[in-house]
Amino acid sequence: LRVRAFCIDSSETPQDLSNGDKDILRALCIDPSNIEFWRSEVQAHAAKILDLRSEVWISLWTALRTIESIGYWVPGHVLKPEARSLQQFLADAIPALREVLWLKSRKAPLHCENNADAVVSMHQGTVAALLSNIVANAGKHGKATALQITTAIREQDAQLIIEDDGSGFPLDIAERMYEPEFSGGGSSGLGLADADKRMAMIGGSIYAKGYEGLVSQKNAEGRGAKFTLTLPRVNEL
Repeated sequence: LRVRAFCIDSSETPQDLSNGDKDILRALCIDPSNIEFWRSEVQAHAAKILDLRSEVWISLWTALRTIESIGYWVPGHVLKPEARSLQQFLADAIPALREVLWLKSRKAPLHCENNADAVVSMHQGTVAALLSNIVANAGKHGKATALQITTAIREQDAQLIIEDDGSGFPLDIAERMYEPEFSGGGSSGLGLADADKRMAMIGGSIYAKGYEGLVSQKNAEGRGAKFTLTLPRVNEL
């Protein structure tokens, strides 16, 4: 345990290791006189393992959400919405979305101001898949350094508002981004394909504005992108 703690806590120095610790290191074929190099190697490999774990988690989460939403393209299949608390949905989604953004930008934090809650009618796979794609695009294409998700509750519906401080996008891209195979940044163009139609099928809508997001230094408009997903509220008895 002492040797493990030494690897994790960079504030510890080789002088903090006891003779017993050094004996354990020698038993592991590690030269105590070269302990700093060994620790740096351990930390580098640990970082790679954490990255791989994140990628696996994101892949599994994205795959499950995609499987749930892929029914849109299956002839005759009906997407069946369910009553879901926005707070509960975001609690499940935010950890994976943070990892998606981190892998795409390596520096953009994701803040979630989800202090407003309501029970809405949603198809989790559809909404989660769209959120994942919006967040990934913000990091990859928008070069965002910050992203924020907020909730807004209205009388008949509730909104998930996603804003970033990236480069945004002009009106012509906003008008075409839901077309299959259209891409403003060299991708497949399938991530947001028919997003408006999928949202309509579950009683909601998606609205994109290229320069109404967070304050940005990456374009002349001074604002990043903003997406608003609107979902109908369910009567809470």
